[in-house]
Amino acid sequence: MRTSLALLSTLFVAGSAAAADPFTPWTSGEKGGVGAADLAVSLEDGEFYSDRYTLEAWFEDKSRIYISYLVSNLGPGTGKLTVKSRVIDAAGKEHYFKKEVDQGGYQVSASPFKYTAAGHTLSGSARSFSASGNGGSFSFDLDFKSGLAPWKPGNGHAGFGVDEQGYLKTALIQPKAVVTGSVTLGGKKATVKGYGYVLHTSSNIAPHGTYKRFVDIRSIDGETVVWLKQFTMTEQFGGKTLGYLYVARGDQVLVAAGRVSLKMDKVQTDGKHANKYKVPLVISATGKRKDTEIAITIEAPSIAGREDELES
Repeated sequence: MRTSLALLSTLFVAGSAAAADPFTPWTSGEKGGVGAADLAVSLEDGEFYSDRYTLEAWFEDKSRIYISYLVSNLGPGTGKLTVKSRVIDAAGKEHYFKKEVDQGGYQVSASPFKYTAAGHTLSGSARSFSASGNGGSFSFDLDFKSGLAPWKPGNGHAGFGVDEQGYLKTALIQPKAVVTGSVTLGGKKATVKGYGYVLHTSSNIAPHGTYKRFVDIRSIDGETVVWLKQFTMTEQFGGKTLGYLYVARGDQVLVAAGRVSLKMDKVQTDGKHANKYKVPLVISATGKRKDTEIAITIEAPSIAGREDELES
């Protein structure tokens, strides 16, 4: 199984004795249809607004690609976009592109959806999505066709605070995609075929003031798909949890739940970091589909690496 991201972060945030602020989780139903509104990029002015598209694909020749569009208002300026693309060739060599663009330097339209910046373009619909780009030393032109139906947990919207002025939105535009097209490296164009995904998230809340723990795991291979996410809120929001569990095998969705329960075991201390983060090597997740509970267990042999968002 190929794990595209397995990230566990623990943030230690002081709690407050005051009454918790309102928090409204996304609805728990598994029928989470994805439409044009879930593809749209709203480009808001709030300080903590962000919007991210993430795409990955793994090809039959053992090469792979990662694409990211991140709009963030943190720091000076509004609507700053960072475009990243990375091709890892069949020999394991990485070819990387990154460019930051001011709001006036890119174009995004909702109907039809098209998002163009820094020589890169995303376009299409939830079922049929295209990505192309020129990273200098490489270029690509790819089609993502939905192998599994687009999905979001319930209504895909969680609200924070009075009148839900804060929000977190998520949509698995393509939980698993059949990916075809071409990648050019060193002037040599290769036809590629494989599988991947398309993910879209947006938020206008400050993570450091909202979550004290964040678990995000997605693993996709030729047969099995796992998406697992859970946030544990700070005491400001009553220490509640928000998450989802999506598991599919072949073309069958085993569970698509807007609620998930986690149990963590074999907790180790990351002694190499000053904050001494607690990292579980075993995570058990339980989700419910209709009247049936489905449980999965994810186990790691050791702490493989670290990326500290607080230091970035």
